[in-house]
This record gives sequence, structure tokens and C-alpha cells, in this order.
Amino acid sequence: MRQIMYWPYDEVTLKQGDAPNKISVTCPWLTATVTVPEDDCDAVQILVEKSARDSLAIEDLTLVQWLFVRLSQYPLAYVLPTPKQGQDHHELQDRDIVAAGLKQILKKAVEAPRSQSDVTAFDIEEIVAALPRTDLNWDVDSALAFSRTQKGIHPESLFSVARRYHLIDVLESNQASKNFDEIESLDPEHFALASAMMVRQNHYVTERCQEALTPALRIAQSATDAVQEFIQEENGHDKILGVALKSVGSDYANLPASLHTRMLMQLLQFAASRNFLAFAIAVDFFERSTNQDSDPMAQLLQKGGFDKAARHIDRHKDINDAGGHENIAFGFLSNMDYCDEAYAIEALKIAEAVNLVMNHVSQSAMDLFLAR
Repeated sequence: MRQIMYWPYDEVTLKQGDAPNKISVTCPWLTATVTVPEDDCDAVQILVEKSARDSLAIEDLTLVQWLFVRLSQYPLAYVLPTPKQGQDHHELQDRDIVAAGLKQILKKAVEAPRSQSDVTAFDIEEIVAALPRTDLNWDVDSALAFSRTQKGIHPESLFSVARRYHLIDVLESNQASKNFDEIESLDPEHFALASAMMVRQNHYVTERCQEALTPALRIAQSATDAVQEFIQEENGHDKILGVALKSVGSDYANLPASLHTRMLMQLLQFAASRNFLAFAIAVDFFERSTNQDSDPMAQLLQKGGFDKAARHIDRHKDINDAGGHENIAFGFLSNMDYCDEAYAIEALKIAEAVNLVMNHVSQSAMDLFLAR
């Protein structure tokens, strides 16, 4: 079996835990503590000291691998472009996306064949105008350079770079935490409406999930069974969130989904029908774990006294956690061969579009609430 090799993201630091055999791994989006056998205390000490001096180097790869393989379920490390023999070869359908900007990608997604879009081309200007930036700015050249091998672009390596770009953007652009604080300060009537508007966006995502994911079965090749299993596991989640929504108030079942929420699912369907690497990266964004015992949305609902709704939000989280979905999309790529640079560029561009729209969904729900 091929071994995945890891290297910590630039933002990751290592510190001594509260015991000699514990090591704390910290970055802006996550902290994890690893307990290792007592015999490995020397290894812990070496890693901590080298991290403090910012002197980890390639000769430390064995030690780094020893630690980060234990943390592979968390988004803490790049995947190094080691040799692989993938049997699945993926190629571009056309080159329209390779040189495209954000608006052009959204337009292609809306107008894609066999698409039943809830968004029109006339909505794109409004969608883009609300975003924190109006075009794509991920460092594609650096991502390609990191993932490049003599045989092409290593898909899991590129996936790991895109994951880091997304997590940085979540910290910088996602307004969910601020929005939840604003909702918490509202009077009970407005609290109920605003929190229901937030739940409705998640509910819409689960309603559209089967339709958006299914096109990937046509391009998944040897990953078809894994994708099919994932789709089946996502089936019925809309019913769980529907109960949560109605538990906040029976009148809220027909609240609207925002333009950005609708565009998000259109982009997921577009990725699923066009670029399997983009699809895997996008699914990873959707399945990102909060790494908390309770979902932040559930915590907000509990503060407002909506305990039943909170329980169903956490039930949805627990189902995903039990299914190990935080790394499921990475597994989709296990049999994917190296791809060419154009295919990788398209994957990154679609993924960044998904990322930009996704990070605005919470604010778009708040805007809908404020407009009522």
C-alpha cells in the first residue's frame, strides 16, 4: 500500500504538552494534542525544539511523518508529491475555465448542460458584488510548483494546498461567528427568525445535495463506489435539518435560500460534472469538521431556548463525524493518476469559486433577515 507523506502547513507550530510524552500541534484553525508512548519522549523533544527554532528540514522527514500520520484526520499538513501509480486518468472537457475569471466560472456553472439551476446569469453581478473580492487570487503557481512531479501534477498534493488556502480564507472572510454574535443579541422574535434563516441555508444545501453530487458518478472512474456510498450517506439529511427548522417555528419551513447558497450548490454540481479533482476539493470544504463537541449553530439555538432544533443540528453533525467525512474526499483521489497542469488549474479555479461563495453564505442569510 502506498504511504502518504506529510509536511506541516506553514502556520503549524509544535509545543510541549502538559507531560513529556504529549505534544500540542497548533495552527490558527485548530489545536490538537497527541499522546505518544513514554519511549518516544525524545522524539517529542526534538520536534518541539526544532519547531521553536523554525528549523525543521528534509532530514527530519521521518520524525515529521511519525507525528503527522497520527494526525492525518486533521487539516494540519501538506501531502508531499511522492510516487503513485493511479489507474484513473482525468482530462479537461475544454479549456474554457483555465484562463477564466470568477464571473466567467459562475456563468459557466449556471449555464452548464443538464443543469436545473436556481440561479440565472442575471444574478451573477449581484452575487460577485457582495463577495469580499471580485476575482480569484489563490497562488496557483505556488500550488502547481509544490505539486509538480516529472510525471505531472500530484492530485493529493494539490488537494492539500487547496485545503490550506480554503482554511486561511475561512479565517479571513467567513462571517459566521460575527453573525451568530449579532443574532444572540436580538430580541426573542428576531432571534428566532434570524437563526431560522441560518438553518434554512443548511437545509437547502442538504435538499440539493443528491442532485449536485450525482453527476460525479459519470466521471469518478474507479472511485465510483466510494462516491456512491458517500451520496447514499448524505441521503435524508434534509429531513433532519427540516425538523430542526420547523422546531424553531412552523412558519419558517418556506424561508428562502439566498442567492449565494443557491450558487454554491450550482458550483458543486458543476464541479461534479466536469472536474473530479475540483469535486473532491469542494466536497472537502463542505465536509470540514468543526472539531467541537457541539455544532456552533446548535450552540446558538440552545442559547435561544430551541433545544429540539439544536439536538437535530448536532445529530446531523454526529452522523457526519461518525462517517469519517472529514477526510472522505481525500480518499476519492487514491486511484487518480497524475494530471496535467491545465486540469489542475481548472480544479483550483473552480475550488476557489466554491470557497468564495461558501464563505459568504452566512452573511447572505443575515442580509436576507435584515431585508425582511
